Amino acid sequence: MRNSIPLNLRLLAVALHLIGGSIATSIVVGVTILGLGLTSFSGAFYLIPLTIFLSPPLMLVLRIQTKNIHPFVDQAGRDAINCLLSTMVGMLFSIVFTIFIFSVTCGIGNQNPTPFFLSFIPFALVAIAYSLNSIASAILVAQGYRLNSRLIYIFIKNL
Repeated sequence: MRNSIPLNLRLLAVALHLIGGSIATSIVVGVTILGLGLTSFSGAFYLIPLTIFLSPPLMLVLRIQTKNIHPFVDQAGRDAINCLLSTMVGMLFSIVFTIFIFSVTCGIGNQNPTPFFLSFIPFALVAIAYSLNSIASAILVAQGYRLNSRLIYIFIKNL
């Protein structure tokens, strides 16, 4: 069946995975920009929240429009939404962990910003893991396969 999936359907499934993975990729870019101290690029402050709030509705609209095209595209859309939701939950947990570690070990009124930026390491590692997962899923979908990842929790089975 892998060879029977037309190229245009596989490319549509790749696009769904890459759009779903855009949230993790933008967070990696934003945290890297903030971590390197490139504050002259103020787009990092807008890139992360904009992507977080625009990606889920965009993925939902794309999923609804493409779910009746082909079962392969349907499964890819479901996987992309589940990856996006897992990314958001992972980011939420890493933010809570980062705030906890920063407030307990570094102190709230610390004048040195280095410990604060070091506390973003778990946040960045989670974002990198989900970003690489989306890229690997897109590569496998382009070949006609499906990636079953342990990072992804199945939030949506049928939508």
